[in-house]
Amino acid sequence: MKSVFISIALAVAWALPNAAQGQMNNGQAIAEQWCANCHGSPSRTAAVASDAAPPFSHLAKLGPDRIRGVLTAPHEQMRGIDLTREQMDQVIDYIVGLETAQ
Repeated sequence: MKSVFISIALAVAWALPNAAQGQMNNGQAIAEQWCANCHGSPSRTAAVASDAAPPFSHLAKLGPDRIRGVLTAPHEQMRGIDLTREQMDQVIDYIVGLETAQ
C-alpha cells in the first residue's frame, strides 16, 4: 500500500510542472495571436511594443490580479478580444511567467 501511495505522489509531482508548462505554452500561443501586435513578443526577434501598449515585461510586473483586470475590462484598442476564463488564465500564467523566467 505504501508503494502505491509513493507511486501516486511521484506521478502527481511529475504532472504538476508539466501541466503548468502546458498552461504557459497555451498562454503564449494566445498572446502571440491576440496581443503581440501591440505589446511586442519576447519570442520574436523584434520584441518591441507599440507606443500605445506596454511590453509584456511591464505587464508581468503588475501581477496576476491587475492583468486579469486589464483583460476583463479591455480598452478601445483591445476591442474584439473575447477570451474565455481558461484562456485568460493561460495568458496570465504566460505573462507572469515571463517575470519569473528572467
